[in-house]
Amino acid sequence: MKFDKDISLIQQKMSETSIGIARRQNILKELNIEGGQTIIDVGCGGGQLVEAISLGVGVNGKAIGVDPSETQIVSAKDRCQSFENTEFLCCYADEIDMDDASCDSITSTQTLEYIEDVDAALNEIRRLLKNHSRFVNISTLWDYFGFHGPDKELNSLMHEVVKGQKHPMLPTKLNGKLEKLGFKNIRTHEIPFLSQKEMKILLPNFMRSIWSMLH
Repeated sequence: MKFDKDISLIQQKMSETSIGIARRQNILKELNIEGGQTIIDVGCGGGQLVEAISLGVGVNGKAIGVDPSETQIVSAKDRCQSFENTEFLCCYADEIDMDDASCDSITSTQTLEYIEDVDAALNEIRRLLKNHSRFVNISTLWDYFGFHGPDKELNSLMHEVVKGQKHPMLPTKLNGKLEKLGFKNIRTHEIPFLSQKEMKILLPNFMRSIWSMLH
């Protein structure tokens, strides 16, 4: 999927919401970061999670962001410019130029759904991971989501974010794919996107903030 400037901005804005922050907190908890580790965020977007990881791994560790979008990589580098233990690679998830077994953990957030050959990406992740390391992934059942509002242009932009997905129902198949690749101790738990109450309160303001940002 090609990410133009508007879509990149929408995704970065979504990452700054309370939902995005809670999602990162869940990832950080599961990663159980230790100082000195090397951790990759596949599909790093604007670099919010890489920034948090860099604080956890410390000066002797490395937080690496991978994204195929030059726009996202530029934003991520700008965000993390004060952290010497960060690095960003503009490449696809199945062609990461790093040594075998060079990572203590890898994470991805709503990224695998967009990759046509998701098995190749998972193989690459397996190649990069050390023994007894962790892969933490968040995927969304996007077939359950829709965006409808009075402004056709904004609706179109929001639909553009999700319509390029190759695997909108990936969470129903991912465990089986991981097992075939030799991943062990696979666990799955649900993370609510928005409660009904939050949907009524937060979504209208969120959509208005996106519209203001783009105009």
